[in-house]
Amino acid sequence: MKISIEYIKYLKSELRKINLMKLEEIEFTENGEVIDIPKINIREFNFSGLSNVDFITGGAYLICPECHNKNICLNCNYHKDKQEWLDNMTEYEKLRDQGFE
Repeated sequence: MKISIEYIKYLKSELRKINLMKLEEIEFTENGEVIDIPKINIREFNFSGLSNVDFITGGAYLICPECHNKNICLNCNYHKDKQEWLDNMTEYEKLRDQGFE
């Protein structure tokens, strides 16, 4: 596989731009749909010292603000009737949350 150094520099530049924004002002989308991220997840993450990109790649945007479960959360008041959280999980995430990696 050939990878252009210019391409790597471009990617780093784009990530830097994302990380320079205020996290609470970013409207994240996935598959063209705006993701509803609880404001408390953003407020709590701001104290972590991690980057905006880490907020997504680390899955902090998926943590339930009520019961603090990650990904699977259908029993708390916040996620009642939100089956889409479970439906949208990847097979890897389902296995990981069951203890397999």
